Amino acid sequence: MEPRYEALELGFQEFDQSEAGWRGVAREGCYLEAANLISNYKQANLDDLGLESTSRLEWHEGQMRAYAGDYSAAINLFRATFDTRESGTADRHYAEATIAFLQHDRAALQAARDELADLPPPEGFEAAIERFERLYPDHPVPTWPLNLNVVDKLVRCFGATYEAAYSGQCASVNAISD
Repeated sequence: MEPRYEALELGFQEFDQSEAGWRGVAREGCYLEAANLISNYKQANLDDLGLESTSRLEWHEGQMRAYAGDYSAAINLFRATFDTRESGTADRHYAEATIAFLQHDRAALQAARDELADLPPPEGFEAAIERFERLYPDHPVPTWPLNLNVVDKLVRCFGATYEAAYSGQCASVNAISD
């Protein structure tokens, strides 16, 4: 597959959220290429990206590396996002659960899942949902706690590949009880 140099010129939102950026590459099943494209985008646009945007790109690069089976690199990228994922937040519990899954640590995965499930919605969550619906009318509306559905798939698919678990396409023989 040819390098996608034109994607490096996209604005952050288009690169991160549209098929013109890394998602189009990932949808073709080219996870390592998608991860490398994200990494190259970060380098090419370093001066224009803030901490939050860089963190989102690191998370997505980590996901693509995990999809490609490079769990060590994925874990390092996920940990790099901790600067923007405050301890005790839904984002942090999601990151901790994902790392625990990749490390094959069932107890830590369950603990992170339980902590995530117990979080009350933050102030302003309903307003954020309304804004999301306006900005992304074609996307499913998030529910609280964010990413609990993903973490539940990681729990149900413990022992499967990240790709299989994230998609929920696995046998649930390793389910952990709530």
